Amino acid sequence: MKFKFSISSSGRKASRQLLLLMGLITACLLSINQLQLHSLAVSGGGNGSSGSSSSNDNSKHGIPESLLGFLPVQLLQQEYRRRQIQQHGRATYSTTTKKKRKWAYAYLMAGVDAQQQGYRGILYNVLVAARVLQQSNTVADVVLMVQMASSSISDRLLPVEEHWLQAVNVTIKYLDLPRHGPENFYTAQLEKFHILEWHREYTRVIFMDGDVLPFCNLDYLFALSDPEDEHQEPLLRENLILAWTIEPAHGGFFMLAPKEGDFEALEEIVRRREQQ
Repeated sequence: MKFKFSISSSGRKASRQLLLLMGLITACLLSINQLQLHSLAVSGGGNGSSGSSSSNDNSKHGIPESLLGFLPVQLLQQEYRRRQIQQHGRATYSTTTKKKRKWAYAYLMAGVDAQQQGYRGILYNVLVAARVLQQSNTVADVVLMVQMASSSISDRLLPVEEHWLQAVNVTIKYLDLPRHGPENFYTAQLEKFHILEWHREYTRVIFMDGDVLPFCNLDYLFALSDPEDEHQEPLLRENLILAWTIEPAHGGFFMLAPKEGDFEALEEIVRRREQQ
């Protein structure tokens, strides 16, 4: 018993020390970043020869690129502002050139048979997710892609289900049957990329699997990738893919910037692989 207690005690002590170290590192980074913001604002953002040279290296005198992915959102936003002041100067930063932005959260229900209703779990999750996002003041649309099963006698959801979705302002987009192979998990994965066809409607789309439920507003991911000022350099790339435990790209959560021709190019890749 004493042996077990000593291990537990040392483990708690190590955990406290690790948390304290992480807190100190975060506090130091915040303090450094705030001092840099103040010095840049006082000096007018470094206009002149020093400002022009620093614009070519956004991480100079700031947080290194390798650490950006580990920072909290508040610190990311501060670093983002610091870079813009450094690159454009204080006066230029306050004069923004706004661009058109439109965002969406997307879900997919594939193999839907209105008679069996095995899809209802996903449908309920989408309804709750839409409500959570709207209550947290999202400015993005919520879109549900629906692909009916080939065995379904109906080509639409039940009227009551469409009414539920409309009541929480979810846009329904019906998809044709898969063009590549039979209806299964693998062809359903490809159907997710229909969001690339929405380039006339949206500048960024976050796709979430039917079992993913957001607990808060995720619009900050859109904003960090798609800033309102067209002169601002985004902190996140336009396409955000997450690695998972045993796979390089997680199919259940990703953000894409729809571009004309991208979905057709993806289909062409699939066709070439099927021919090999």
